Amino acid sequence: MVSTVSDALERSGMASGGVALWTLSAIAVTYLLWTKTVSAFSARRFARINGCERLKNAPRKDPFLGIDVFLDSEKAMREKRFLPYLAKIFEDHGPTFQWNLMGDNLIFTNEPKNLQSILATRFSDFDIGETRRKVTKPFWGIGIFNSDGAMWVHSRALVRPNFSRDLVSDMQTYKAHVSNLISQLPKDGSTFDIQDYFFSLTLDTATEHLFGESTSCLRSDASEDVKRFVAASAQAQRTVSRRIRMGKLAFLDRDPEFKEACACAHRYVEPLIRAAICRRQSSLKAEEKEVLGQLQHKRYCFLDEVVKQAYDVEQIKGQVLNILVAGRDTTACLLSSLFFTLSRRPDIMEKLRHEIAGIDGRDPTYQEIKSMRYLNFTIKETLRMYTVVPMNTRLANKDTILPTGGGINGQSPIHVRKGQMIVYLAYSLHRRTDLWGPDSNEFRPERWYDARPTFEYLPFSAGPRSCPGQQFAITEAAYTTIRLCQAFSKIEARDDGGPWTESLTLTCAVGQGVHIAVTERV
Repeated sequence: MVSTVSDALERSGMASGGVALWTLSAIAVTYLLWTKTVSAFSARRFARINGCERLKNAPRKDPFLGIDVFLDSEKAMREKRFLPYLAKIFEDHGPTFQWNLMGDNLIFTNEPKNLQSILATRFSDFDIGETRRKVTKPFWGIGIFNSDGAMWVHSRALVRPNFSRDLVSDMQTYKAHVSNLISQLPKDGSTFDIQDYFFSLTLDTATEHLFGESTSCLRSDASEDVKRFVAASAQAQRTVSRRIRMGKLAFLDRDPEFKEACACAHRYVEPLIRAAICRRQSSLKAEEKEVLGQLQHKRYCFLDEVVKQAYDVEQIKGQVLNILVAGRDTTACLLSSLFFTLSRRPDIMEKLRHEIAGIDGRDPTYQEIKSMRYLNFTIKETLRMYTVVPMNTRLANKDTILPTGGGINGQSPIHVRKGQMIVYLAYSLHRRTDLWGPDSNEFRPERWYDARPTFEYLPFSAGPRSCPGQQFAITEAAYTTIRLCQAFSKIEARDDGGPWTESLTLTCAVGQGVHIAVTERV
């Protein structure tokens, strides 16, 4: 009898527990349906108030995850034609369209009006976003290129003085390193890849500019630590770039070398940071006034300025790595694509040599570099054709709008939902025939005699988040070009004559390298 009662009570408890579970499940489902309904209603109301119309979808075979799109994209990446692949989709479907990619409903655009809205007029409506920050943090930490809000404002304030006109225009910043470059290039007529040398050059320049001391990786006796840092940085960037493309599914990427690559890069910069902290602490001691005086007369050093704000090694490391990676890669990519073109275009090279001859073989001043119109036009054309950061993203932090892309004719505003990602492609923007003419795919520096673009040309982004080091990159590229033209009477291509291909990570270098030979001037 007792057992029967006990069993009955147990069955009753299980039954009531089951009812409670089903009740909770029903409430949860009802709540989710209710919130989605309210969200959909609010979205329709927001779109109606702002005159938004539907944005067209680019066709895909898989309507749920867009796996076919992802696989096609990865195939294009492996074949070093991802940028032309995306540019063709823009040609086929217009300047603004929607794509479901790995569960994310993304907006793609290369429309200047939309870009002006994203980067300038509605700047506060868009962030870098947590997904991109999470992917880049293991390598970069947190700094100017992956932070938002107050942290980004703080990072920007730290970085700006590092690229003041006085510092950018100081030719001594570049002179010793470009001299090292020239001394290391093979002069026996043999073929070499100058792109490798450019990446070493810009790392040497960037580290001296940022840390107060150079890696000196151009030298034949460069340390093993420097070589490991360079290799680790390249490995980490490849993984970060791949995970950004994977979006929400980045957690599925398993790269066993990534963790060690990040650790290796961090091990290189951490002693430099600790040394800067020690310098700062020493300067604050009252009895070491002489040291303080010496520091006050030293050349500006980004790292020394950062440690004035905090002694936290992790925080400083994020600021430093953000600037170092960008400072090195953008200029190296620019120089590589520039000399890929110059080595194949003797007509352009001859015009450059004629202009450079005006300074009679001596080092140029900053004012002379700025006055060389054809040289600057050639650099601008390189940045147009082979943009060093050819694509970028932004995340809407609230419901907002873009001015064009909706409706049958694509001219109406479109609704961008909070949390929706926008991908913009400067590579295809710079090649639109309706913006740049029928020769938009031709390298022609002369177009810059008349061209006056605004948001049709975004080699360094625009608005508050425009690259703070763009003038540094352009000046270093111009100075290097002048010195190489002065040092060598001939710079010729030594490759198969094939078209430019991409080596795309977060920046874009030349996929096949820049294989040349040089003849020393006598």
